Amino acid sequence: MFGIGATELIIIAVIISIVVSVSFIRRGGGIRISGPALVLRKFKVEESSPDGVFVEIVGRASGLTAWLLTILRFDTETRLKVTDKEFSFKSSSLFGQINQVAPLTSISSTHCSYSKPICYLIVGVISIIGGVLSSMGRYGNSGALIAGIVIGAVFFILYWLSKKMTMSFETSGGMIMGLTFKRSVIENIPVDIQKAIQAIGIVNKKVLESQSQR
Repeated sequence: MFGIGATELIIIAVIISIVVSVSFIRRGGGIRISGPALVLRKFKVEESSPDGVFVEIVGRASGLTAWLLTILRFDTETRLKVTDKEFSFKSSSLFGQINQVAPLTSISSTHCSYSKPICYLIVGVISIIGGVLSSMGRYGNSGALIAGIVIGAVFFILYWLSKKMTMSFETSGGMIMGLTFKRSVIENIPVDIQKAIQAIGIVNKKVLESQSQR
């Protein structure tokens, strides 16, 4: 039907997704955090906290192995914490540990970015449309319909799981501390841009308060 089959449509979808991905990479700017995206285990944002911790983000490497190591307390977590006096960043793995601490008065700028891999949605939609078109008409193929729906569902799930957020803080000395994180299937803690903006707002407020008290 229409001179084009499901296979051709899926190929077109893959090409479009590649083009869109390259476009996003080229347009990307601002501060980037090296290393793979972590999956969230904890995202705490409280403007008034009894323990003095206003922002606390905990993540781990993605994958079942990393989850098992974390459960077994092999300390494979990355933790970002902000109190009324300091900002701390700790990253632990089986190979070692990194600790960074800076007073709030030294924070010169805060950054937050949010990315959604829209190319996955495009591939998913075109895959389903291709399956539907291939199943129509006199020589319709029900197998192509099932394949298109399955492929589309896979790409929709990938889109849901691949939303990423980056939060970073730069000191007056040029040191950058931060992390990139995404949603976890196991812990099921969502990546919420509004919550991240709230966290950045609280940090900015605490930084201004600490600098005014100097």
